[in-house]
Amino acid sequence: MVEKRVQILTNEGRIFVGILKSFDQRMNVILANCEEHIFESDLVPMQRHQLGAFFLRGDNISVVAESLSNTNVEVYGNPVPPMQLH
Repeated sequence: MVEKRVQILTNEGRIFVGILKSFDQRMNVILANCEEHIFESDLVPMQRHQLGAFFLRGDNISVVAESLSNTNVEVYGNPVPPMQLH
């Protein structure tokens, strides 16, 4: 999946989308052209914050998936709740 567009969901419920440049054995990840997708409510369109090059620690990552969409459509939705770790 290196050099492909991915979506990453963190333990806090944050969503990052970017080009996967590198990862290591601890699943630390470097993304290029990264943007954070922010959902406030199902009444407000998703906001995109451009971050550029971005590093994510592996112990904070819940899910990594290939991003199949690169369209600029308005997306609505509720925020993802944080993970409850016991």
